[in-house]
Amino acid sequence: MKKHSTVMMIMAAASLILASCSSVFTSTITGKVVEKSGTQEVTVENVDVYAFLSESERDAAVSAQDKPETTVRIFHAITDTNGSYSMPVEWNTSHPTFGKTADRIPVYLAFYHVDFNSGKLSAAKDVSYLSSERTNTMETETLKRTSDTYTLNLTRIYDVSGTNYSISPTNFTVTVKDSGGDTLYEGTPTGTSVSFSASTASDSVLSGTVSFVPNNQDEYIQCTAGGNIDSSSASFTLATQNATNPAEPVYMKHLVLSEMTLEGYYTLDGNSSFDQNGLAVNLYKGSDATTGTLVSTTTTAIYYPSSTQTMHGHFMFTIPSEPIDEDDFTGTLYTEDYYLEVFDPEATTKKGAQTIERTSDPLQSSTLIVTLRGSST
Repeated sequence: MKKHSTVMMIMAAASLILASCSSVFTSTITGKVVEKSGTQEVTVENVDVYAFLSESERDAAVSAQDKPETTVRIFHAITDTNGSYSMPVEWNTSHPTFGKTADRIPVYLAFYHVDFNSGKLSAAKDVSYLSSERTNTMETETLKRTSDTYTLNLTRIYDVSGTNYSISPTNFTVTVKDSGGDTLYEGTPTGTSVSFSASTASDSVLSGTVSFVPNNQDEYIQCTAGGNIDSSSASFTLATQNATNPAEPVYMKHLVLSEMTLEGYYTLDGNSSFDQNGLAVNLYKGSDATTGTLVSTTTTAIYYPSSTQTMHGHFMFTIPSEPIDEDDFTGTLYTEDYYLEVFDPEATTKKGAQTIERTSDPLQSSTLIVTLRGSST
């Protein structure tokens, strides 16, 4: 028993000695990624390049068909606009090839780009070797393109109430499908276009449809150019991957009336004086005071637009934003009337009043300046 314990202690000590003899080495690997274009080689940017210290780990990642996470045994770089990459590599070993001062090991590369190898991780064709404490240039890797990245402009989503008034696609969930019905993109854009990969021959035209679903169903509803409710998809055609053709136009009804400020002045017989201050002003929703609903009341007052100006009979109302019932929104323009009226006992011939129209037109000014004119003669 004592002899067995002694052997175990010796083995443990030997392991400790061996571990303490492990050496750490560093190196840098560089290389380039290209594709064939006719008889020419073209560099490929934005390729994820991975360096593995273990062939089995590399092969397992390739079998998983997805980009791996970087670890102390998996290193990563991305090719630049020239198709070049550079990455530092570090490893340790107890048996360096050239003693404690230098080592040479195999390294196993893998490459990923959405437009190559059907968007799956692919292994390098050859095993590469790197020596420590130096820059090692790998063999140029040639990838096989299986798709192209296309960009579709979504700049023709129009508010049906405004002349060529564009709505941002960030308000919608966008689905792009090719002519065969396969989904190329689905999500909410972050700008005015979406990019996606599509498998197509270099001389083919990519065509398909794009549909829009409002992220807020209470804010937008799709319609035709004439205002009829319609959720048809729009067609698109891209002759090349660099084409800038936008999709066909689609139209939306904006089911929200924007906030409006009514600012104005009251005059009597064309005059503006202290007599026009302190008068009640009523705002009705409707075309007149009889059939309309009183929504707000204020009083005229003196107003100083600047240090050298004095105005009398000034008033202001703010009409808050409000939703539009889609059943009430027929045609291409929704309107609602408001009626302003000043109560001036001296306006015996004509009272100061005016009907205001608020519409769904996005180009309508959010501030409306009005002058109410009363008459006593």
